[in-house]
Amino acid sequence: MCYNGYRMNIYKVTNTINKKVYVGKDTHDDEDYLGSGTLIKRAVKKYGKHNFRKEILARCETIDELNTQEIDCIAHLDCIHPKGYNILFGSMGGDTITNNPRQEEIKNRMSEAGRKKVGSKNGFYGKHHTPETISKIVSKDRYSAHDKENCMCAACMASRGLMRGQDNPMFGKQHAPHSIEKMKANRPDYSGANNPNYKDGRRVKSN
Repeated sequence: MCYNGYRMNIYKVTNTINKKVYVGKDTHDDEDYLGSGTLIKRAVKKYGKHNFRKEILARCETIDELNTQEIDCIAHLDCIHPKGYNILFGSMGGDTITNNPRQEEIKNRMSEAGRKKVGSKNGFYGKHHTPETISKIVSKDRYSAHDKENCMCAACMASRGLMRGQDNPMFGKQHAPHSIEKMKANRPDYSGANNPNYKDGRRVKSN
């Protein structure tokens, strides 16, 4: 099948210098397209396009197959940052994990990748967003075009009821005592008169 007149494929881009890999999907069958991901774009700028080799991993017949194959290939090649240039297990395109035959393997890889980005291991550790960046993050326009029905981030999945029960990564687990203390320390103090609904010496419901 073609999409808008083009063949759809899953491709792999390899940095011939450090051997890191990026897996992407292409609905336009563009042999010069190396990907739109932040990390792969930075790498191409740093090393030069001539130091990247592209190869087709799979030809797909439908969009759903394209999305599923992308996640499957990323999990198989284990190319999530820092091992590779992929940031997520696939871009927007619906829930391609729930019915994937390798669901448990993919979830385990996602969990492992998340654990490697905690604290000082996180690439943003010790850094701060600029006021301009914060402004963009909280901009209403940014979320007006957000595809909440297909996005696979935790917040959007929760809004669609996909983080309940055993699907919640915290199912059957408990926060460590030091984690609870940190959450309490970072939580705003809304007690007593600090509560926004506290008026005239008593608490009232906001309109």
